[in-house]
Amino acid sequence: MKKAKQSVEELKKQLLEAQAQIDKLQLKNTALETMINIAEKQLNVDIRKKSGSKQSKN
Repeated sequence: MKKAKQSVEELKKQLLEAQAQIDKLQLKNTALETMINIAEKQLNVDIRKKSGSKQSKN
């Protein structure tokens, strides 16, 4: 029984760590999206890849 309880505690800890990592990645994503939006407005340039567009061959 003690082993099962320890396993549950370890799983809870892993879950909390995973949730913290998700929160951090979501914040990073929001920051990057904001930076792209600002750059597109200030530079008047489309930065995001358009769906269906093909890469140019140099």
